[in-house]
Amino acid sequence: MTTVKALGSAKPEGLTHLRLALLAFLASGASFCLAQTAIIWFEPVSAILAIIGAGTCGVSWILARALFRGGQPRMAWPLILLALLYFSFATRLIASEAAGRFTGVEMLAGIAGNLYAFAGTVTLALGFVEVFFGFDRRIKLAERIFRLAYAGGYGLLVFVTAILIQAGEAFFPAGLSASDMLVISCLTGMGSASLAVFYRQSNSLAHARYAEEKAPAHPQAKLAANKVRRLLETEPVYTDPNLSVSRLAQLVGEPKHRISQGITSELGFANFNQLINHHRTQMAARLLASPEHDRLPILTIALDCGFSSMGPFNRVFKEEFGMTPSQYRTANRAGHAQQAP
Repeated sequence: MTTVKALGSAKPEGLTHLRLALLAFLASGASFCLAQTAIIWFEPVSAILAIIGAGTCGVSWILARALFRGGQPRMAWPLILLALLYFSFATRLIASEAAGRFTGVEMLAGIAGNLYAFAGTVTLALGFVEVFFGFDRRIKLAERIFRLAYAGGYGLLVFVTAILIQAGEAFFPAGLSASDMLVISCLTGMGSASLAVFYRQSNSLAHARYAEEKAPAHPQAKLAANKVRRLLETEPVYTDPNLSVSRLAQLVGEPKHRISQGITSELGFANFNQLINHHRTQMAARLLASPEHDRLPILTIALDCGFSSMGPFNRVFKEEFGMTPSQYRTANRAGHAQQAP
């Protein structure tokens, strides 16, 4: 039997996170482009746009994490570095404006500029590293090509903006200044990022790997799995919040390790918790959709189905149905209202 090992989540919340990252990148890139042109003459507005645009390299790292990790990757460090980019650039900008009027301001501007350059370099490098997260021989060919194309385009843009522009205008096409090259590079990056997100929406990380062969299950695993299936279909033992795999093994009269093997190899669930939560959420969905239980509090339903609190219930239910329990109930209420004569 084979199973597919997913690189990341293909659930709706993962796509939402990816779209938000793209919107942040486009907003930051557009601000950067406007700040490089003479379109905005009002100085305070230009300064604000410059500060927003200064975080573009940091937001590109956040976008890369969403593209190549999937789901909702941890964002603590990316957000800290992004805040550092904004703070150091704003400090340099303000200190540069105040230079000559206050003692030590020029030194502060220099320190802030160096800090901004350091944080920007780190985020650019990390954005490139993200492309190779989970990259191994089981990655499908299409995903390999996508990642290598992204890495190549990313590296080319960094080379143009960070190296050629520093080298001077002698390397630019005739008639183009450093600001022009920065705007062209940024617009190219925005377009490439949009195409990358469009590709990812149609080609989920959950299907980016070849199937991974697993060792054949024990012959008795199928028997154990059938016992578990019959028990869960006839008796709602999953409503017990303290139910464990050991207790389930006792109820069906099979060894604990055989139960675990049957759950993964025969029933198709990753583990015992996923199996039990599936049955709990199915029961909760029936109660939420039932007009007879319309006035029953959602917390009561969660507890009746075997969940110990609302937090895990909301999370597991959303993973199963793509919406929260309250959204599910509201949607079913609307359906009942439409069916009413």
